[in-house]
Amino acid sequence: MVSLVFSGGRMSLYAFVYEHLQSALNRIWIECFAFNAEEIIDLLKKKSEAGVDVRILLDGNSENFKYWVKEGKVKTFRRMEVRFGNPSLFQTYHLKMAIIDNSLLFGTANWTGGGLIRNREGIVLIDYEDEIVRKAVEVFEEDWRAGTTEIKKFKKPIWMVMYDLFRRNA
Repeated sequence: MVSLVFSGGRMSLYAFVYEHLQSALNRIWIECFAFNAEEIIDLLKKKSEAGVDVRILLDGNSENFKYWVKEGKVKTFRRMEVRFGNPSLFQTYHLKMAIIDNSLLFGTANWTGGGLIRNREGIVLIDYEDEIVRKAVEVFEEDWRAGTTEIKKFKKPIWMVMYDLFRRNA
């Protein structure tokens, strides 16, 4: 089964994503460019505590650094694992997908307030289409293996370098 949902309909993308994450029994693997949706993160914490395998792979962009990194270390949430994509393989990890048990959410929306609430975005839900979901699992596993929690492997965005220089010279 394949479903397509756009923002602005009867169900918001935020509610659509939340509902499907809530239904997870075994696995939630997320690969996303930007992700800071608090209620979804809270749900993921609860799911990980309930034994669901929760993994989050993010791009090493500035918004993710600000949200997910504290004092040079990735925040850890109980059993939930968070990694950043390896910039030596790809300049940007721009996917927006979630593998939820045997289903795939794939779309244009970053998992932020703008992406899931305010922007014009779309998400495709693919249920039990073995070949498609299997390919998404392969890509996620490849990116996950290459990912890291060691922030020192990433170059800072230029605005962070300039900010650090400004603070030191102020």
